[in-house]
Order: sequence, then structure tokens, then C-alpha cells
Amino acid sequence: MKKLAFYLFLGVSLVCLSGCVNRSSFPTVPAPKEDKNAPIKDKDYTGNNLQKATQAFKNNDCEASVRYLEIACDEEVSMQACYQLGNMYDKAKCAEKSDIKARPYYQKACDGGNLNACMNLASFYKDGRGGAKNEEMAVELNKKACSGNIAKACNNVGYFYHNGKGVDLDRTEARKYFKKACELDPDGKCYYKKREGEGAVKA
Repeated sequence: MKKLAFYLFLGVSLVCLSGCVNRSSFPTVPAPKEDKNAPIKDKDYTGNNLQKATQAFKNNDCEASVRYLEIACDEEVSMQACYQLGNMYDKAKCAEKSDIKARPYYQKACDGGNLNACMNLASFYKDGRGGAKNEEMAVELNKKACSGNIAKACNNVGYFYHNGKGVDLDRTEARKYFKKACELDPDGKCYYKKREGEGAVKA
């Protein structure tokens, strides 16, 4: 009987040694935090960072695409990369829509000579998106883009003159810009037409 009691005691003790350990006494190891500055993992993208961003975008690898563009814009001073970042945040392409983020990228690209960025930035000044509203600046930015023969920008300048927004109302000047827009893009939607000698937006 004493032997039986001894073996029962020994069995309970062994079970307790393996399963009755106070787990709270072991230190917990925190999960590693994501390092946003860590190098982008190699995913067989080739070329410069702008080209890699394009490849990543086509593969729906949005995180990598944005990171490559940021490097190209901030470190390599690629105005096309800055423009594309602005467009991503503006149009919610592969990034969450954010006028506050889009505007400075468009501004940087425009300052660097990207005329499409100037035209898009103009709409931010026109409507006060992501910052202060300034219709006069919107006109100047569209004029800058129009001087580079961007048809839509020329049409935008015509709109401002036709409606007296940011500039004095001047239908003759409006007609000039509407006409230039159509000459630059005759196969596209033409916004210019004669109406009793005045430029008008075609409905």
C-alpha cells in the first residue's frame, strides 16, 4: 500500500513538472516592428527606380511602387517620379487618395519643369484642394502648361477668361486659347466654337 501511494505521488509530481509551470515567469518577446526605411525586398524588378516602380505598379505591388517612386523623387530628383506620386495620391491609384500628399509632389514636379504636373496643380489652386485657394495662380500654372502645347491646359486658360475667374473676363482672349487647344488636339474633344464672334465651351 505504501509503495502504491509512493508511485502515485511520483506520477503527480512528474506531471506537474511538465504542465504546471508558471508561464508568466517567462519573458515575452515583442513582435518585430516594420522598418519603413528598410531596403525594398528584391522582387526581380530591373532598371532604375522609376522603371522598377512601373513594373511594381503593373504587378499590383503598390507598396513597392510607391517606395521606388519616393526614392526616385526625393533622392534622385526625378520630376517624372514626383509627378507620378502626385497622380497616385490625386487619383487614388495604388495609394489612398490624399490631396494633402498629392499637392506638394505636383508642386515639386512643376517647379522642376514637368508641365503635366503644373496643369494638375492648377486644379488644386483653383478649388483649394490640399491647401490655399488661388485662382490667379491656377491661371498662371495653366498658361505655363499651355506654353508647352498641352491642349487641355490651353482649354483651361480659355475657361478662366471666358468666365472671368482669376482674370478679367475677356472673350477674345478666351477664344484664342480655346482655338489653340483645338489646333493642338483636333481629333480630341474640341472645346472651341464660334458663337457670334465669342469663344464658348462646347456642351
